[in-house]
Amino acid sequence: MISRAASDNQGGVRQVASEFLDYLRQPGFKRFWDAVRARYISLGRVGGRIQLADLTPTEQETLGGFLGRDLAGHDRLQVSLATVEAILLASRWQVDLATCLAAYYGAAVNTRPAMTAARERAWEDFCTRARALAGQEVSRLWLEGLLNSQTAGYRTLIGLYQEDPEATLGLLAGCCRALEAIARGLPNQPLPVFAAWLTGDPHALDQDQPLGRLFWNALLFYLGVKDADGSAEQRREFLRRVGLQDDDLSSNVLAAGLRVNAGDPLAPLLAAAGNNPLILPLRYLNRPVAWESGPVYVMENPAVFSVLLAAASPDRVPALVCPAGQPSVAAWTLLDQLAVAGCRLYYSGDFDPEGLAIGLACQRRYGAAFSPWFFDTAAYRLATRGLPLTARQRRQLAGMEIPWDQGLVPTILDRGLAIYQETLVSAMVNFMNPKEQQPA
Repeated sequence: MISRAASDNQGGVRQVASEFLDYLRQPGFKRFWDAVRARYISLGRVGGRIQLADLTPTEQETLGGFLGRDLAGHDRLQVSLATVEAILLASRWQVDLATCLAAYYGAAVNTRPAMTAARERAWEDFCTRARALAGQEVSRLWLEGLLNSQTAGYRTLIGLYQEDPEATLGLLAGCCRALEAIARGLPNQPLPVFAAWLTGDPHALDQDQPLGRLFWNALLFYLGVKDADGSAEQRREFLRRVGLQDDDLSSNVLAAGLRVNAGDPLAPLLAAAGNNPLILPLRYLNRPVAWESGPVYVMENPAVFSVLLAAASPDRVPALVCPAGQPSVAAWTLLDQLAVAGCRLYYSGDFDPEGLAIGLACQRRYGAAFSPWFFDTAAYRLATRGLPLTARQRRQLAGMEIPWDQGLVPTILDRGLAIYQETLVSAMVNFMNPKEQQPA
């Protein structure tokens, strides 16, 4: 027999007579103890009531014997946890409810309040250790704001903490070192070089890396930026403010037929290219360029760019620019320079949500310098083939308004087809070469 004096009120596992366990595990008890345990975990104490419905004959007999009630023919049961514990204490086993549950389930019962308290203690310990990482005022202030969810990045921090608290402390230490180095002043250097100095990994501060995400938020704090859109252009600008350069080689844009005024450093490169396409990296565009003004035809897709260039007369290649989808920093930089030089930008893209979104971004950015080109209702109707709109595309289109053609979105939705730029390439070639008949 187990004496009451030996009961463990904290729910710890203890030796319980095998006959008691045999009794608890009788047929008809399982749903009962599951319900009692769930209520006990929820409240964190002996309190509240449980209800069982659709009692089986076995449950009626077993539970009726335990509770001292005649449950024969009754399909419902309601009983308080206090009553259950009183019965257990008055039994010849003299155990409290926590000990009973620990014996039945083979482990101490962790209540929700206890688990919450444990989580709070763990978080407080983490915060204490994190604060100790700061070596200067700038990192101390950033950490304090981050840990108290007063600065950007708190959700990122919590996600990382839940995955691996120790690894997250290492990431915070890296961010503190980075902030303190920036505060001391950095020589102008590429971001991968700084990342390699910081961690040994040149990609550690990339946006898709945990440290890179935390570092971005630390950088915004350092610069005092409250609202950031996270675009590649904005990221590049903020990094440069603290002496860091992003990758200015992998960001590039396709171009052909562009011309510069005499004396511009790009003139020899463009002259050597002749009628051939160029892939211009951002590095070439990181300074003012004296572009000649004139019409520039901008198209979303490289295949269209290729066909238009191949069909152009050798002695009059039109100025063509292709961002190849969503414009990169290099593409936006080139288009910005061309607009400033007085060029009119004739833009053409796909008739789907993504293509229209790029066109809208160009229209908002360049205003009067922007003109749609094979990018209106009339052009959409020229295409004989397309792909059925998905439900997601329909929802996206329904929320769009096209300033240069109010009827475009209703027409697309009514026809139910996404039309891609490649299907209009023959008409575009004919536009570029009106005297030459091109095959359909």
